[in-house]
Amino acid sequence: MRRITAIAVMSLFVLASSSPVLAQNPSFNKLDASISSTTLTVTFKLTGLGNATTVDVTLTGGADFTCTSHGHDTQITSAHQTINQTTTFNVGPKPGTTSGSVSFTVACPGNQTESGALFTNVFISGSASTGSTGSVQITNSTGQIIL
Repeated sequence: MRRITAIAVMSLFVLASSSPVLAQNPSFNKLDASISSTTLTVTFKLTGLGNATTVDVTLTGGADFTCTSHGHDTQITSAHQTINQTTTFNVGPKPGTTSGSVSFTVACPGNQTESGALFTNVFISGSASTGSTGSVQITNSTGQIIL
């Protein structure tokens, strides 16, 4: 009886210790933001992803800028756009890490020209996925980008 109990306990231990880990301690590292004319680009390195295969990185915030129409009457108007840009990245080549960049460009309607973009309340966040076994929100590593 002791032998059967010992085998059952060992089997449960092996099963419990072999379950997949979705993410160990995900965090954004080496965040860098740059603005080129009317485009915001955030470059990052994301580590601690465990055995995740892909990660969705989302950039959120706002952009205030000026639209200028050209023609007989030059008109200048203020504009605002909400930023909600998501890009999917494959994890690797080093397991548990990925790096890349997410960009957002403001746009005026028609043939107007954009200028003077001011990006505000910009945040970066992510969600890692292991494919068929589930996903994990990277909530502890959501951070505001200071421009």
